[in-house]
Amino acid sequence: MKQAIKKFYTYEDLLENRIPEDIFEVIEGVGIKNMAWSLYHNAWVSELFYYLRRVYGKNYIVLTNETSILITKNPLTYLNADIILVSKIKLPKLTKNISEIAPDLIFEIIVNYEPNIDYKMRAYKEIGVLKQFWVYPEEKKVIVIDKEGNKNEYPFNKKIEIIDNKKILFSRFKI
Repeated sequence: MKQAIKKFYTYEDLLENRIPEDIFEVIEGVGIKNMAWSLYHNAWVSELFYYLRRVYGKNYIVLTNETSILITKNPLTYLNADIILVSKIKLPKLTKNISEIAPDLIFEIIVNYEPNIDYKMRAYKEIGVLKQFWVYPEEKKVIVIDKEGNKNEYPFNKKIEIIDNKKILFSRFKI
């Protein structure tokens, strides 16, 4: 389970690289340590990442490995997403810093207890993410949240539009 660290971090700490490596996310200035991820979680992230990169890589930068996204500078909040897609028009080249540009799409794979799901859903909406995909492999369902915050739940055996009129069938992944 994630643990809160009792030090308050600022945007300046982030810029000066003063946030310890064992801090996974910072939520409203409070550092959050991370739990270990399962092999099952990693397999889902990997399979989905390769699929998305193959289908959308021409027009979008597709990133994985808990990509950090700045939510607010004050109080400092940055969250990590399993997979993000950002239009190459919005982000023509990668930077060495965490993303201060809202991704177009975010994919989160939920296989273990995750205490901050509602917070992350709201934060992603507030920074302007066009669509969020919350994938629950055990329940074989996907919750999709659009830019207005509307939530829809889909079973794995129903095609879901990702973006650019292209759809995905999550039951295609045999993990």
